[in-house]
Amino acid sequence: MSWMRRFVLHSPKVYIAALILNILICFLVLLGKGFDRLIFYYDGMTAAGAVSILVGLLILVSYFGAFDIFGYSFSMVKYGWSDYSLRRDKDYVAYKERKSAERSKKEYIFMPFIITGTVFLTVGIAIWKLFG
Repeated sequence: MSWMRRFVLHSPKVYIAALILNILICFLVLLGKGFDRLIFYYDGMTAAGAVSILVGLLILVSYFGAFDIFGYSFSMVKYGWSDYSLRRDKDYVAYKERKSAERSKKEYIFMPFIITGTVFLTVGIAIWKLFG
């Protein structure tokens, strides 16, 4: 159950945020193209799904530490470059290890974006296949 909880069963707030993102992007595409043709709904659904999947993948990359150097740099600016007594971590390696240990206890927050994006993309492709 922990695998299922970590990957799929998240707070409803995250799923609602991902769903709102998808609906907003779909609506913006439809607003630009019009609401009168079915192919425009395909465009909106697939664009929303693709953007949501890409946002989820960006969160995934961030989750695994691709942007840790920026966080460490900001902590260096905050505490100063030479005052080691105020900093929590003595160097970047210690910072990266601490962040990795913190992340290992968290849920995969990127999965709701990938799941809802996949659903929107699948519905968009189904509209295209069935009615296009």
